[in-house]
This record gives sequence, C-alpha cells and structure tokens, in this order.
Amino acid sequence: MGLDMYACSVDKEDHPVKPDQELPESTYFWRKHTKLHQFMNDYYFQLVEDGEIKEPENAAEDKPFGTFNCVPLYLPMETIRELDELVRNEELPESDGGFFWGHQWQDETAADNKQQDIAFCKWAMNETDKGNYIYYSCWF
Repeated sequence: MGLDMYACSVDKEDHPVKPDQELPESTYFWRKHTKLHQFMNDYYFQLVEDGEIKEPENAAEDKPFGTFNCVPLYLPMETIRELDELVRNEELPESDGGFFWGHQWQDETAADNKQQDIAFCKWAMNETDKGNYIYYSCWF
C-alpha cells in the first residue's frame, strides 16, 4: 500500500493519452514522494478548475480514494521547467498526505529524491525537445 508514481514519454501517435488508456512502460518511478505528487495534484486540479480537463460526473464514486488516481497527466515544457526550478530550490509544496503515503517523512523523501527529480526534469525536457510528450500517473 502507498503511493506509486510513474512517468513516461509517448510519441505523437499516442498523444493525447485518454484517461482510461494504459501508459507505456515507465522510464521513471517514485515511491511515496508526497511532495512531488502534491505538485502534480495541484497542477491537475488547476487544469480541472481552468476547464482544460473535464472530470467525469461520477469520478468521486468511481475513485473513492481520489479522482487523481491512475489518471495520465500530460506535462508540457513550461510545467516541467517549473518543476525543475522547485526541485532545485527545494520548494516543492507540502502535502497533507494520504493513507500510507509516508507524508510524515516528506522532507527527507524530497531530499533523497532530489537528484532523481533533477534527472527526470532534464530527461523530460530532452524528450519534449525531440517531439515526444511526457505523462505522469500514480496509483494509491
């Protein structure tokens, strides 16, 4: 139990990924990195609020542990750059956590994952420059 997080790259034939579409094998994986997930969660719900993502009307019933669970989230270049800056400056947002997410150790987890997060951002920017699309997903 906990928070498993994934990121992958897809080419233009597979973009955009549909909400119920399975993502290809992940290039990056994190476990219980609650601050990183909080960033993604905040970004997702900002897109919902802005009307760029429409949640199904019964989303809360279908996903009782949260509507942003097992949902592919496209990360454009500007979002990747923002994430990179937050990681480098150790300013990822605090998380209230979730059931068995390890949020009690989120500062330590963020510090432990900092180099991987920077490598992810660099990889994601390179993939985007090649014309590919970066997706994040999680399972909890």
